[in-house]
Amino acid sequence: MKEEQAIQLLWEEWKYRHDLYWRTLLLWGGSVITLWIVPFAKPEVFRPWPKVTLLFPILAFLLAIFSAWLLGAEQRRFEMINQIYSEVRKPFSPPSVPRETITDRLFAIPIGSKIVWVYGAGLSLISLIVLALIYRSLGAPPCGPEY
Repeated sequence: MKEEQAIQLLWEEWKYRHDLYWRTLLLWGGSVITLWIVPFAKPEVFRPWPKVTLLFPILAFLLAIFSAWLLGAEQRRFEMINQIYSEVRKPFSPPSVPRETITDRLFAIPIGSKIVWVYGAGLSLISLIVLALIYRSLGAPPCGPEY
């Protein structure tokens, strides 16, 4: 295989992995957020079975953990392709971001590799908060005109 073909093949794989990673993040993140919203969007549906609303944040929590694991695995695959692609195109690459100051080092951090942890921890924590809010609302006395 010629060098130009190898670079083109790696570029196509890089684009595919990059696009897949971000589409997956948005898809799973949207699914988790949807599970948070369902009990609040139509509360009248759950009036006969109020404890069923607890399933939604529990499922959101499990989905956040599972999807963070999937995203982490996909990020590792992307990093392998990115490393090989960077080595092949090194003679043609623009200079990298300097890492002399704290700000430079902060802006040089690859976003995708760190967002998996923020995504997993953040969505899991918010799922637990939604679960606590719904659980607390089930135990609280009803508020309304009859009081």
